[in-house]
Amino acid sequence: MRHFRQGFTAVELLVVLAVLGVLVSLLVPAVQSVRERARAIQCTNNLRQIGLALQSFEAAQRHLPLVGNMQFDGTNGVWPRSHAPHLYLLNHMEQRQLFDQIDRRVWALRDIVSSPLTWVDPNHEVREVRVPTFMCPSDPNTTSGLNSYRANLGLVAFPQVTSLSVDMKERFGPFLPMDRWPTYAGVTDGLSNTAAFSERLLGDYSEKTYTPAADVFHLSETGEFNQIVRSETPESDFVSACSRLVNRLPIHDSSAGKFWLYGNLMDTWYSHLLEPNSQIPDCGSTWDMFGGGVITARSRHPSGVNLLLMDGSVRLVGNSVTANVWQSLGTRAGREVD
Repeated sequence: MRHFRQGFTAVELLVVLAVLGVLVSLLVPAVQSVRERARAIQCTNNLRQIGLALQSFEAAQRHLPLVGNMQFDGTNGVWPRSHAPHLYLLNHMEQRQLFDQIDRRVWALRDIVSSPLTWVDPNHEVREVRVPTFMCPSDPNTTSGLNSYRANLGLVAFPQVTSLSVDMKERFGPFLPMDRWPTYAGVTDGLSNTAAFSERLLGDYSEKTYTPAADVFHLSETGEFNQIVRSETPESDFVSACSRLVNRLPIHDSSAGKFWLYGNLMDTWYSHLLEPNSQIPDCGSTWDMFGGGVITARSRHPSGVNLLLMDGSVRLVGNSVTANVWQSLGTRAGREVD
């Protein structure tokens, strides 16, 4: 009698491996999708916590936190700046101990160590503390920066505006102008129709590569700052300058979102001049973007960005949102309630 050995033929083995490969190729994207969904939920919850802190601060102080202070001090030739609104929210999001460590009597100025100036922020160590609520886990650069959420400036590219700029009132976000405490009363479009905070991708800290979605290129690549400032339509001219970039490795800043402590365009502010995740890259004019810039809401979510409204609600706004709707959400007194 003949004895046959039981086993797989080479063809059968190849078929099994092919089936397993197909199953893995289907499973991996599904797992990644589930993980991203979990990260997106956490990102949304962070914005809700910021919204609750904002409402708690207003209830206690009867006004909203300052987004920054850009009043020029001619005596020493510097722009003194107050801290970002994130600082004031710490005391209302179970971060009282961190809040008490910050010296709020000093201007929020980044370290200056170049000759002949030598100045180190007294809050140098505190500003490096990672606050989980300020970090969106969907951003792949969460190991480099400290803040994923930005305060809304509205349709403004030059945030050094004051209450004297009455002609710009209809373009202001809820935290402008900067020389007075903002209030709910100033949001005449309605709290549920006005954006408060949104997302912005963190920089990758690589000056050797340029990532349009995360980095901010310098205006000198495509335009001239003084010319835009003197223009009758400076915001649209700034957007136009951002859209003309052709250099694949422009002069750029890759440190977006480095700190949550400072009120500026690189760390804690954004505008509604461009739609979410716009194909037009962001650009700015000066160090830390205090002179002016176009900083857009951006995220790694597949369909849009999370938006915190002034009433505390959070919505996912799709990348396909029209410019009119997005810009209407960005202003506090634009009279576009419909």
